Amino acid sequence: MEKLTRVKFTNLDKIMYPELAVTKKEVIEHYINVAPRMLPFLKKRLVVVTRYPDGITSEGFYGKDAPQGKPAWVRTHRVHSDSADRDLDYIVTDDVDTLLWLANLASLEIHIPPSRIDSNPDIMLFDIDPKPPAGFLEAVSVAKTMNELKNIVFLILALMPSQFCIP
Repeated sequence: MEKLTRVKFTNLDKIMYPELAVTKKEVIEHYINVAPRMLPFLKKRLVVVTRYPDGITSEGFYGKDAPQGKPAWVRTHRVHSDSADRDLDYIVTDDVDTLLWLANLASLEIHIPPSRIDSNPDIMLFDIDPKPPAGFLEAVSVAKTMNELKNIVFLILALMPSQFCIP
């Protein structure tokens, strides 16, 4: 794998998802497989990650600011955070190398804002995050219902006279 990227992988045998015995290497391979579909959504967006260095069953942590030791080739964008009362260097994941670097850091969740850097929102996001007793199957059901509703809303907007549409 390392011949394909600038990332220096570590701890590839670490179990990230114990229930399924999924290793960090397998997570990285998954990121390689989904990169062609995932990167267009990440392009020019500030990412916030949830990292699980000891696997998904251990406590993770939320990361907005790029970590110390970040390779020079990882692009960042500085934004002032009112809540932190300081500037933060957000990671911008525009390429496979940065995506794989995040995977190597055990970034099992990657969160994006609805707008790209210096632009208006261009997507609407819904975070379907089930809590017990709901689980994955219920989340899939909600996602399917939302997709059906989205199609109905888009049809209504397409049929609506332009003077009533919000630009």
